[in-house]
Amino acid sequence: MFARGMGFIGNRLPFFCSAYFLTSSLTVTFPPLSYSIGISAHRKNSLRQPLLKFAPVMLKTAALTFVVLFALGDATNQVTRARVYLYKAVKGGIPQTNVGVIDFIQTGNSLSLNGTISSSLGLAPGLHGFHIHEKGDLGNGCMDTGAHYNPHMMTHGAPTDSNRHVGDLGNINAPANGDLQVRVSDTLASLNGPFSIIGRGVVVHEKPDDLGRGGADLSKTTGDAGARLACGVIGIEA
Repeated sequence: MFARGMGFIGNRLPFFCSAYFLTSSLTVTFPPLSYSIGISAHRKNSLRQPLLKFAPVMLKTAALTFVVLFALGDATNQVTRARVYLYKAVKGGIPQTNVGVIDFIQTGNSLSLNGTISSSLGLAPGLHGFHIHEKGDLGNGCMDTGAHYNPHMMTHGAPTDSNRHVGDLGNINAPANGDLQVRVSDTLASLNGPFSIIGRGVVVHEKPDDLGRGGADLSKTTGDAGARLACGVIGIEA
């Protein structure tokens, strides 16, 4: 059996993958692990399901070796932990100074964020917009992270609103003294599924997020949260 597929990485780079099923099994290698998987009619059909997660694999059949990308949607492959290291924004450049770390823990449909942002970032006491942005590109003073992650094409809102961006995590509260402790819970953003936040950006803003209720021109898109002071990329935790 021969199968061919096409998809996109990061909505930019197209990839083509081909696979030959010459026997009843194939060997899948995730360095440094290797698995042998039986190929049934059900499994062949499942390869046509919507892609949930991409991973580079090696398909070995006879003397042929192909590099392919498989869609892995099994429960055993669910991501449960991720981490973002935050870096202070550099106007027109790439941030290099680490100012915080936040862990993401997925439990069922609930996502918990726990971490610390250093007082060295210089946040003014009070609320600061805190969002997941669509891209994991930290260039140009964190502007290259793009807009809020919004795969469902909603307007900006509060974390508790039904009409909101996936990336709308509301505000975090900086103390007058000491580091900021991040404690956020959400049931819309997820580390898994077709709208996974893995590889996307996290941004800390200069001003409070008005949660779409402020009446400003940017209220319904950004919460009028102002400049981007720090950013990072969400990655799967080792």
